[in-house]
Amino acid sequence: MNQNSIYIQEELRIPMDIDCLEKFRKWAMSEEFPKKGISYFGGDIDVDMSPAELNNNKVTIEFATALKLLLEEDSELFVETVLLTNIAAELSTCPDLFFISHETIESDLVQFVQSVSNPDQLVEVMGSPDMTLEVVSRSSVKKDTVTLRSRYFQAGVKEYWIADIRGPEIEFRILRRGESDWLVPESAGGWQHSDVFRREFQLSRTKGRSGQWRYRVESRS
Repeated sequence: MNQNSIYIQEELRIPMDIDCLEKFRKWAMSEEFPKKGISYFGGDIDVDMSPAELNNNKVTIEFATALKLLLEEDSELFVETVLLTNIAAELSTCPDLFFISHETIESDLVQFVQSVSNPDQLVEVMGSPDMTLEVVSRSSVKKDTVTLRSRYFQAGVKEYWIADIRGPEIEFRILRRGESDWLVPESAGGWQHSDVFRREFQLSRTKGRSGQWRYRVESRS
């Protein structure tokens, strides 16, 4: 075993000298870094190598599909394995989904970071996206509802969308930015308003012929 790393499982070794965001980012740019499951929060490295939950994946795809239809020219939508970093929030993670408007890009609130070894390859988004989405899983409850909720606010994110499909009823909320904390809608279901997209959104599900859940994201002006 490498004496300068911590052995977590066969395919993952965390360098022991990572004590700041900059060192984490350097590791994140290396070939040894996993595609997803590793985050940095204010000095702590969060490891979640649990297998993806199939229904969570369905929900993320539905949101991505619905939002893609609304994208304006030169805006960007990223899903799951794209590294988002914000220095002020000491945050580096891969959201389930995040959106960047062309106004945010033009205002230099985000930068697209090139690979050191291959300048033609973009490997990281730095800054403050317009919205982030997390779909709560059994292994990510605290991270999604506490840690990321706080870090995304510190990072200047305008909206935090959070969906929890684990219970008998779907809980979906769009948290909008207030002066000192998120503004949380009273209802966890039904239509949720987004200032970013200037629309309302709803997440619903029905059982398909195979008995599996089928999810649907709808929007209205």
